[in-house]
Amino acid sequence: MSLNVDLSELLSNAKRMSGENVDFRLELDKAKMDPLDITLTTTGVDIELSEINFEHGLASHEGRQILLYISDHSFRDKIDNVLEDGAQGNKFHIADCRTIKEYRARDEKRFERYKITNNLSGSFNVSGTNQYTNVFTEGQANLKVCKNCLTKLNYKGYQNDKSIFKTFSIEEFFSIYSSFFEYLPNRSLSGLKADRYTDDWKKVSKEIKKVRAYKCEQCRVDLSSHENLLHVHHKNGIKNDNAKLNLAVFCADCHRKEPYHAHLFVPINETKIINALRKKQSLSHTDGWEGIFKYTDPSLEGLLKMCQKKSLPVPKFSYELLDDYDEICAQLDLAWKRSKVCVVIRGDDRNEAERKGWEVWSMTDALDEFIRFSSRLR
Repeated sequence: MSLNVDLSELLSNAKRMSGENVDFRLELDKAKMDPLDITLTTTGVDIELSEINFEHGLASHEGRQILLYISDHSFRDKIDNVLEDGAQGNKFHIADCRTIKEYRARDEKRFERYKITNNLSGSFNVSGTNQYTNVFTEGQANLKVCKNCLTKLNYKGYQNDKSIFKTFSIEEFFSIYSSFFEYLPNRSLSGLKADRYTDDWKKVSKEIKKVRAYKCEQCRVDLSSHENLLHVHHKNGIKNDNAKLNLAVFCADCHRKEPYHAHLFVPINETKIINALRKKQSLSHTDGWEGIFKYTDPSLEGLLKMCQKKSLPVPKFSYELLDDYDEICAQLDLAWKRSKVCVVIRGDDRNEAERKGWEVWSMTDALDEFIRFSSRLR
């Protein structure tokens, strides 16, 4: 269940009364409140493969994006080798890849026990019995991602750039696909250090936003009506260096696309607000594929790279559908207007698009059936 409330009029009135922008954000930190999130991030949850959901083609459990793996490494002396070098262990899965589909089709594998987690650190709880010494051992290992999963999602263009496997970051992966999930993992529960800002950071960031006229220095969108979607970025990465030349003001969407900012999870509704403002302010003109990659949701990068490689028509992004009263009723994440084909992330957008006669695809369906999908666009 989600709650969508437009507070723009309230914030506008508050600004008129105080003479200043009001930086207000209503959040519910589910990760700290729900025991399931704590368990998933710390010890992990034991579960059968048949119980894991692969909505959107991504592994999930009760609305949470997850990683799944077999923690038991009881094969000869495998557990000892894995604790020494995680690359020798079982691969962890992130998607409904070929391997997972094959396992589900085999009865003896369908009910195999897996462990699921959303820990961002890259460290997995593993155990096993050395069959030579009969000694049971538990520990942690840095396992590697399944290559079939990367192929399934064409993650960051993996099908044409296999080096992605070596640089794969769990935190970046969760950030890229955060648009699909209501519940997001907690960095502190994963043992990752929080950014250490100065005590006066709130005052400093508020002042720099005002000085820079509440405009993103990348895409130039004016967020004076939604100051909570405007971030202040430290160019050198040092969070306690508040020198004016070291500070830049970015919208949340541009900020998360900066190098080393995989920890920024931006909900899909915030991205849609930013894109709507870009269009309203005539800032969303795109020059071919470069512009599309700049403005679209990061989760669609793999699909877009395949479209680009096959020289398909360049789509529109965040294409707005109007209802009978000329009000915006849906935003199509990717839209090929001439073919009336679109790709959407949210279910409510799908329903409105289908009602308007559009052919609607999900990101993973388009990847799985790319030949049929691409034929619809020519």
